[in-house]
Amino acid sequence: MTHKLALGAASAFAALLLTGTPTPAMAADHRDSPVVDDDPAADINDVYMFRDPNDKTKLVLVLSTYPLEDPRFATSYQYDPDVIFQIGFDLAGNGTFQKVLTAQFSPLTDGAGSSQTVTITMPSGRTITGNVTQPTIQAPEPKPIGTFSNGVTIFAGPRDDPFFFDLIGFNRVVAKIKATSVNGGPGTADPSLFTHVDAFAGFNVQALVIEAPISDFVGKSQKFGISAFSYRKVGPKIRSDARTVTFGGTMYESVDRMGNPAVNTAFITPALKDTYNTSLPKNDAADYASTVLASLKLFGTNKANTAILASVVFPDTLKMDLSKADGFPNGRRLQDFVIDTELQLAFNQPLGGSFGDGVKGNDVPYLTHFPFVGEPHTAPAAK
Repeated sequence: MTHKLALGAASAFAALLLTGTPTPAMAADHRDSPVVDDDPAADINDVYMFRDPNDKTKLVLVLSTYPLEDPRFATSYQYDPDVIFQIGFDLAGNGTFQKVLTAQFSPLTDGAGSSQTVTITMPSGRTITGNVTQPTIQAPEPKPIGTFSNGVTIFAGPRDDPFFFDLIGFNRVVAKIKATSVNGGPGTADPSLFTHVDAFAGFNVQALVIEAPISDFVGKSQKFGISAFSYRKVGPKIRSDARTVTFGGTMYESVDRMGNPAVNTAFITPALKDTYNTSLPKNDAADYASTVLASLKLFGTNKANTAILASVVFPDTLKMDLSKADGFPNGRRLQDFVIDTELQLAFNQPLGGSFGDGVKGNDVPYLTHFPFVGEPHTAPAAK
């Protein structure tokens, strides 16, 4: 297994251990704040970015939403037409977005053979509309419906949750550290408390996958970052902490955002989680750097690691340098073993060593071709 320096998420894990955040970690970005807990259709779980291994001139974006889908209730999960998703492209490296991609879904038609469409507005303004693969409790979709248009391929529909993590074991390790901490100092990290079981095995998500020539997203830029955002159509009253955007003449308010995995989930204190989700990455350093640095100092993270962590986390965008190989934190592939490297950095263990959560990989094989995310789980067969 090749380990990558998953630095952004590592700082989040370290901060959780230091600040004593009372809420348990819920993985990359699943159910990370009170507002998204009540709005799963707008909950961004993970964002991935990597070059197509079959065609390195194309970039693949994967946005997983709607956490912890139970395959026994597969037909109850659809995209909400009142929610739009946007992916911003930071070409300046400062948390501002010079290019934006937007995804909008139609209402689901009624009756047998129900259908739904997704319309992708590319950074150039060009729109592409395709059919959403509808959930089924009968069998996995053998050939997901992909829409191809002038070099752009899109997919939207249920897939296996590609994220893997021993959540139960991690929470036990955190509890042990708290119990053995003295006067606020670091406690004992006991790796024997890991269960080596993927807490997300057996669950599905809604996956939006967009593949296009790299230039269609970022022009000639060789270094860039992305953040994903969700917005809900404004109702009678706008939330006091929400930002608003107007798309297609309709106003939407901010719900969730996602850049590097685990930043909000494991780092931001409960009272600030909703505010963090509605804020912009350009303000991250000013608003949250002191908390991160204080936490890392208490944990004993060395100066070199602290500097690297800060460069990845602020701004909270998933970054890519096209001159380097793909692999988190240079983009994020589905198969990247982010958890082991996160834990090794958080607990000051040797990188590439044996310290980790013991989960050997995802419960469903990833595909070697578009849409790359594994087939969705289905309800148990009749006996």
